[in-house]
Amino acid sequence: PRIGGDALLAGGTIHLASPVSGSVRIRGGSVVIDAPIAGNVEVHAQSLTLGAHAVISGNLTYEAPKAATMETGASVKGKTAFTPVVDVSIGPAAAPALFSVWILASLAALLVSAFIMRGLFRRYIVEVGHAVVARPWHKLGIGFVALAVTPAAAAVMFLTVVGIPLGVLTMLGYVGLVLVSWMFAPIVLGAFIEKLWHKRAPQMSWQVIVYGAIVYVLLGLLPLVGPIFKFAIILIGLGAIVEKKWEIASEWV
Repeated sequence: PRIGGDALLAGGTIHLASPVSGSVRIRGGSVVIDAPIAGNVEVHAQSLTLGAHAVISGNLTYEAPKAATMETGASVKGKTAFTPVVDVSIGPAAAPALFSVWILASLAALLVSAFIMRGLFRRYIVEVGHAVVARPWHKLGIGFVALAVTPAAAAVMFLTVVGIPLGVLTMLGYVGLVLVSWMFAPIVLGAFIEKLWHKRAPQMSWQVIVYGAIVYVLLGLLPLVGPIFKFAIILIGLGAIVEKKWEIASEWV
């Protein structure tokens, strides 16, 4: 069948095999034109192929990552204007590269955060490292309780008008505490590595923190078990921080 006027087409894969009496505008992924076109043709696609029966009487204007493929018999009687564009499609070949970038970005974020903590609170970091390797299960339990109880306490505060500001502060503090616990993940793992590998109390050198960050990121690559271990490390760090804060608060009281 012939298309009596202009044609406007869009889609992932487009194969135009019907003659068109007017002009054609196409936006798609893979585009094939294999029929006579009386007017102009404008195409924005990932690839463009002019089949053996494609005869464009007007101008051909197209944008694509590479020049169009023209089969024997295809012709453009008017002018051809080609604008190269960057192929931003994410295919199987791009997935490993993006995954590698994500891994490196995660590692960099952890390292920067951990080194900031080490630079600002060196003594505190060493004390936390000692506490973690001494009683890891105890810290895990405290972290789990803090993770579960704090939101519940904040929810109770929101039930009264007077308690709303306290509830907001509690939730903000809770979010900040979880974030700091994530920043402590390389430190917690580094403390275990130093204890098991060097057979000594954690000194929390920068090398140990680097090892901890690398192990933490690599744990995420393990299916099912990896996320569980990472969550446990965060809980241990959270428990160590909460216990230390409680000790400091008790001294003030």
